[in-house]
Amino acid sequence: MKTLHYRRHSLKDGNYISAEGLRLAFREGALCGVIHHKVFHGPLVRTAQTLLSFLQGRTGNSMIMPIIEEIGNDTIVAAMVNDAFKAAVKEGLPNIECLRRAHDNDKLAQFAASALHAVVKMFDRMNEGDIAVAFGHSPIITPPEGWDKLGELDGLVFVQDAARIRVTQVIRAQRDTVPA
Repeated sequence: MKTLHYRRHSLKDGNYISAEGLRLAFREGALCGVIHHKVFHGPLVRTAQTLLSFLQGRTGNSMIMPIIEEIGNDTIVAAMVNDAFKAAVKEGLPNIECLRRAHDNDKLAQFAASALHAVVKMFDRMNEGDIAVAFGHSPIITPPEGWDKLGELDGLVFVQDAARIRVTQVIRAQRDTVPA
């Protein structure tokens, strides 16, 4: 069995992680309690910043893996973030709901296929028994109950046993414990 903790990047300020976001990622690393054999991140700076702050907060060694393009590169983000998406964001809607408003079912299926491809790609780079963490953008996969309410640094736990991949848990960031 392989386990992947897939988390959104931390709180941002424009294209970068904010000071509060760096503290949150550090604190999440300190509170995590799981030794991750491997760590992944997307190509955008804020995913790497989240990963580095998370790792600074914890003990133990992890192998940093090559960038996973499919968990949020400029092309993917540009395809997702159109005018309808931006309007939905201004309404305060969660990202998954913004995508549903901005794109038809065929486009959403393409985004989901790309996200699932990224998850499979990360599992393929893991060894049996490995636990890994990945920082990217929201995985646009058929969400479990409660996914719509997840924010920065929240995520999902994926498990692969045999050839089956399933979501087993929702991860919630400990925002109320972040010291200033």
